[in-house]
Amino acid sequence: MSISSPDEHDPDEHNSDKRAGEPRPSKPDRSVVQIVTTTATIEAARAIAQVLLTERLVACVQIDGPVESHYCWQGKQEQSSEFRLTIKTADPCKYLVLHAIQKLHSYDVPEVLVTSVSLASDSYLDWVYQQTSPSMISFAIYLYGPQWGPVGITFEQVANRISTFERMHFEWDGSFVWTGEEDGAKWQIDGMLYDAGGELQYIDIKGRCPKSKWDQLVRAGICGDNLPPSQLTVLVLPGQTRKTLEQFHQETWILSE
Repeated sequence: MSISSPDEHDPDEHNSDKRAGEPRPSKPDRSVVQIVTTTATIEAARAIAQVLLTERLVACVQIDGPVESHYCWQGKQEQSSEFRLTIKTADPCKYLVLHAIQKLHSYDVPEVLVTSVSLASDSYLDWVYQQTSPSMISFAIYLYGPQWGPVGITFEQVANRISTFERMHFEWDGSFVWTGEEDGAKWQIDGMLYDAGGELQYIDIKGRCPKSKWDQLVRAGICGDNLPPSQLTVLVLPGQTRKTLEQFHQETWILSE
């Protein structure tokens, strides 16, 4: 039996219970972000906050102001009063919040700044992740094949599969709209198949739906028995961020599982 010297003991062992609730660095798989945007009126700020909270995309929205903003717009120096929203949410929700704000905002170019939180208490992290569990996810992507190239299957293969889905409206120009309702909430996916020379080049997909419907569209409708999902890649809009399909799933759907 080996006996360790006093210096070999972990000095933090005896303090672990004391520090259980103290702030500590956010873990990569469970981190929080803070998002800031501004609006022209308090009513607009409250409307955005209500949607984000109702959809369970965020844990908290703080509104303050009016603040005096100075900026340049279309070649002229401007000054205005605005209301500032400071939003706290789980890291996997940040793209969903960005998309929602841009959709709801009245500005042509809204300010949306995302900052990663490097330190947070475990209890606060727990609370944020308990509040942010959307049953449906909004998304806008281009779906490609390996290395953002052609998908690797034909237009007809995908068209023949997805056209059999219940409540799927498919046109042979490549456009489709799939609608439904789950737990009293309506969902919809809009898409367009783009092909060249008989080969499917990419698919434009946007909408809001539960994970089960997304899985059905991708696995049963697009991939079928012809294409492993692991070969698909994604261009996430509006930022045009390139990801593998697996990365997109991890960042987008992890909170609804």
